[in-house]
Amino acid sequence: MEKNFEKINKVNKLIRTNHNNRKYDSWFDWQINDNIEISKFKEVISGVESSNFSPDFLSESLIGQLSKIKTDTILDYGAGLGRNLQLLKKYSNNVDYIDLEHYQKNYIDYINDLGYNETYFIEMIPDCLIGKKYDLIYCSVVLQHIIDDEIYEKIVKILYDACDYIFLVQNTMSPIKDVFFKYFELECEEITDIYFGVNHRYILFKTKNPS
Repeated sequence: MEKNFEKINKVNKLIRTNHNNRKYDSWFDWQINDNIEISKFKEVISGVESSNFSPDFLSESLIGQLSKIKTDTILDYGAGLGRNLQLLKKYSNNVDYIDLEHYQKNYIDYINDLGYNETYFIEMIPDCLIGKKYDLIYCSVVLQHIIDDEIYEKIVKILYDACDYIFLVQNTMSPIKDVFFKYFELECEEITDIYFGVNHRYILFKTKNPS
């Protein structure tokens, strides 16, 4: 466990420089063409051909860790076009969806037909989660795009209140902000380059007990 903390602390020293006082990184500047085909949009948001639009790959040890916790209710946070739905369906038939409305506005009908229990489309802050509770929030390559510290903490605080565990997939070059550890404690972590061929951290956190 100590080695895992050391690895995270080491990576967190690679602080992202925010030259233009931006609230979000360039991901949030993308303009979606109203006429883009859904297969092409999958390529845009995943960086791979739509035929390879596969869910995250979890190692046997990570699968074992998830099997030890309750996963009756899951939220796919920043779910996009449902890339990880079939992965999460292995753990629960009660999987909810949430993502930014302005990215997915042209694909809402498609998303609603994927098989999620509930779908939520938000501007940025997930206020719709206030008062809700999930066993697990699955958050793949999402929080790393939030630069503004105030917005980041607002989101993390809502996620903290809304779950017992959170699973992050995050580029190793993107720091997990210190405030995240105010609300969550590390359970396990692995690093792999399967996603995009670039090292990503696969990390399970448990919510901290209120102090």
